[in-house]
Amino acid sequence: VSSYSRLPVNLSSDGECVYLSRGTEIIDYAILPALSTDMAYGRENGTGGFACLASPTPGSVNGAGVEISTQPTATAQGVYETAVDVTLTGSGTVYYTTDCSYPTQNSTRYTAPIHLDKTTVIRAVSYEPGKQPSEIVDLTYVVNGDHALPVVSLVAEPDDLWSEEKGIYATGPNASPVNPHYGANYWQNWEKRANISLFELDGTGFSLDCGLSIFGAYSRAYEKKAFSLNFRDYYGAGSLDYALFGEEGLDSYEAFVLRCGGQDTFYARMKDVVITSLVADQTTVAVQKYRPVVLYINGQFWGVYYIREKANENYVAGNYNAAVEDVTLMEMNGSGSYKELVEYAHTHDLSKQEHYDYVCSQMDVENYTDFMVAQMYIANIDLENTRFFKTPDIKWTWLFYDTDLSFNNDNFNTLKDFTNPNGTGGTGTISTKLINALLKNPEFKENFIRRMAWQIENIWSVENVTARVDEIAAMIDQDMKLDCERWGKSYDNWRGSLRYLREFPMYRNQKLPKFVQEYFGLTDKQMKQYGFTLQGG
Repeated sequence: VSSYSRLPVNLSSDGECVYLSRGTEIIDYAILPALSTDMAYGRENGTGGFACLASPTPGSVNGAGVEISTQPTATAQGVYETAVDVTLTGSGTVYYTTDCSYPTQNSTRYTAPIHLDKTTVIRAVSYEPGKQPSEIVDLTYVVNGDHALPVVSLVAEPDDLWSEEKGIYATGPNASPVNPHYGANYWQNWEKRANISLFELDGTGFSLDCGLSIFGAYSRAYEKKAFSLNFRDYYGAGSLDYALFGEEGLDSYEAFVLRCGGQDTFYARMKDVVITSLVADQTTVAVQKYRPVVLYINGQFWGVYYIREKANENYVAGNYNAAVEDVTLMEMNGSGSYKELVEYAHTHDLSKQEHYDYVCSQMDVENYTDFMVAQMYIANIDLENTRFFKTPDIKWTWLFYDTDLSFNNDNFNTLKDFTNPNGTGGTGTISTKLINALLKNPEFKENFIRRMAWQIENIWSVENVTARVDEIAAMIDQDMKLDCERWGKSYDNWRGSLRYLREFPMYRNQKLPKFVQEYFGLTDKQMKQYGFTLQGG
């Protein structure tokens, strides 16, 4: 064979059938078994039966087939209240490590049960004579963890995490000395092979290989970082087929995020989940589901995190019953058809019904109204994270995303700022053309004011916010003591930071109605008719 072509197709490492056909006639076919990483499959010696091959040989005749050693089995990994003796069983000789490095024949040979009296990661491999080594099995044993939350364990080759040359968690040699240290390793678009396991409180869960990368924006520079977990055929499975959020969520995920609070990481650690979950309860605005867990990295306790849906095209496709290729997801000021819609609204008088009707035909106006009202209420200074999407069956819909820089300044006149014709978002980079155009329509304006009053009374009441803060605090309290100890923070200060979340609506609910009244020039009587409760009457 003097030349060859690579077909533009991908085959699942879980196994798949491949057919060679001429029209409707099948000329040849191959049934691929599940294959390990860097393993080839083809006709043995070029003309024999199909077999696993040690390596691909494009342009040359295949070599002899090879067999793969059977992966070792072990005492079930998970959370143990006391010490555990781990038994490894393999059809060949088993070797293992406890420092998270890849096991080889130079590693410790297994000869007897391994006694563990502290949290340990065991990585094991089996070697059988005349066969290729088995796939590595990654095992985490959390001993004496005393956790009230489910446990997530990440296991990766140590250099892929910590080394200055290639570690995604390391600062590296190219970091700027100025915060947030652009150029650092954790700012690179690097993804490393890892294994993730989830140990539920009832003993169920999953363990799967994945791609691991650092997640977030400025919070990447924090000592405690967030992660993105990506499932690809390259790592063994193209999806995580597990109901991460129970019956309310999806049954399969191609990615998810482990988030620790963004800019709220060392304060309340729950601002975003409090705010977005309250919005999700009573509006159609899209949000990411959440659940708190504790995280271990290579056997080290890393603290309280939240499993969050990843806000990408797959999120939209899964939650809105659409094909991924049909999803258009944008952020900030958008582009293409969305920008054309904004320009239409900006250049046409939306007080005229025909123009307003056209805009309504392109976007979910009710959804947008609740999105903007909620953003104004929480006093978000990070509107650069505005995200929105559409599908052939769904008009432009907004996603409430990354609200860590909110619930801070109860005296922030967001109504005035978010309608500034010169733009908003702290730097003025976020266009205000759409909201300003819509407010010229009497119907939209009327509904906007009523939704503001309704949200204050129903979503953002002191009682409602306090109840949600207390609910989440109770879930994570026991493990937050360990988190604070791990990161050298004060547990009492963490408890104190929750007071600011509870107090924000106390003051905001007094001040925001005044901003509304001033902006729209409303009388006290009109305010009451819209549903506002005015101080002093």
